Amino acid sequence: VNVNSLPTITSNTGNFSTCINGNVTFIGTGTPATLNAWVTLNSGIASVSNTGLVTGVSPGTTSIIYTNSIGCSVSKNIVVNALPTVITRNPAAVCFPNTIDLNLPTVTTGSTPGLNYSYFTNAAATTILVSPNAVASSGTYYIKGTDPTTGCSNISSVTTVINSLPTISITGNNTPI
Repeated sequence: VNVNSLPTITSNTGNFSTCINGNVTFIGTGTPATLNAWVTLNSGIASVSNTGLVTGVSPGTTSIIYTNSIGCSVSKNIVVNALPTVITRNPAAVCFPNTIDLNLPTVTTGSTPGLNYSYFTNAAATTILVSPNAVASSGTYYIKGTDPTTGCSNISSVTTVINSLPTISITGNNTPI
């Protein structure tokens, strides 16, 4: 009689949670089964590829089952966390040389409480806005709110308007009184 030990599952991140649309790779010990090495018990919560790439679909917990080439299986729970809500409100327009402070709480009123905010000049949130507390140019900026507990984040845009000062022209005639 030959008793085979059960395979184990680890992850590339060291944990077994992700966000909606986020990914984590599960790694099973031994050679994976040829067919259906990775299976999810609830594809409405998380999907899994034949290489163990788990993608969050909706909030909740489900099990991912790994089967190795000798037919031994093990399961691991995956927790999929919801994305936070980031609501932005366009600040009031100002006149040059005044600036706009995107750090003001009124800009993100209605967002999920307790988020950590970061500010960007592009929608992909890869180019940092250097001075979000003193925006001096009209334009569209992006605020990323990250839940410090789950690490999940969401992005919303905000538009600023910096008006030019009006020009004043004085005309008159040069006639002595």
